[in-house]
Amino acid sequence: MPLTLTPLAAPISPQPSTANLRGDARAWRFPEFFSLTTEQIAQLPLQIGNRTRTTGECFSITGDGADQTLIIAGDISWLDWLGGGLAGGSISVRGSVGDFCGAEMSAGQISILGDAGHGAGCQMSGGTLVIEGNTGNNTAGCFAGSLRGQRGGTVLIGGSVGNHAGQYQRRGLLVIGGNAAAEAGLFQRAGTIIIGGTAGPRMGQGMRRGTIGILAKDLPKGELKDLPAVQPFTKLPFPDCLTPGRFVPGYQGQPVVFNLLARHLRNFIVRNDLLGQNGAFSLGTKLTRICEELQGKLRLFHGDLLAAGKGEVWIAAV
Repeated sequence: MPLTLTPLAAPISPQPSTANLRGDARAWRFPEFFSLTTEQIAQLPLQIGNRTRTTGECFSITGDGADQTLIIAGDISWLDWLGGGLAGGSISVRGSVGDFCGAEMSAGQISILGDAGHGAGCQMSGGTLVIEGNTGNNTAGCFAGSLRGQRGGTVLIGGSVGNHAGQYQRRGLLVIGGNAAAEAGLFQRAGTIIIGGTAGPRMGQGMRRGTIGILAKDLPKGELKDLPAVQPFTKLPFPDCLTPGRFVPGYQGQPVVFNLLARHLRNFIVRNDLLGQNGAFSLGTKLTRICEELQGKLRLFHGDLLAAGKGEVWIAAV
């Protein structure tokens, strides 16, 4: 039987004054966590507010970690740093999680059936983070004061994300099934960001290299005006999520790299049974749609011209 943690009805305190306190799961070190007995796991500390509780006070614990799999059967939106620094194994949450889920993970897989807070996948360097619902700000981004965002691995989000998704991304893949708020791909250095819906303002601002794809066909668009350097394109629609003068239009076509990316996503869908009868994620349907749209016509924009200007933004052609 896999190792299963079930949140207790009142893991912190029955007092209303403590209902909004945050928990910190950084004492759960993976993959060492899987080798512990249930008694040892029960004694691991959880910092909640300004007090320390044990894991056994907050969760009922059954099974063992012989197969390096942890199942959390319930909502833990009050618990931050789940899977932080994950270096192997698998974590599955049948509910929502708090902030910094999967931050600095380097291997393994985390699957979330609900939503995640801010900083999900922050500064990860490997592994796979799959979130069915929405996430907060700074998804697959970087910590405050750091210039190193996602450096590897794959982040798949079924819903929408907050501000600054993928900021300072250097490698890896971030796929967003829904919409992205302001400044997605901020200061991107390399890597790939795919947005299935719309994007907010100042997307890709400061990007030097890397690729961003926006697949929504109903993006708000204005017109290029007073840009003498790109006069041949002045009558083409220009997406509001990009800043004129920082990005200039290129050609329209179907880049080969997106064919390869679509194949990679389809293999992931099959491997994880995201469309089968046992698949818990509707994300599989969204990824399938993204794969189809990746193989359609896209229009290229070059930028950010105030940085190195070698970035690529591909937007679905109408």
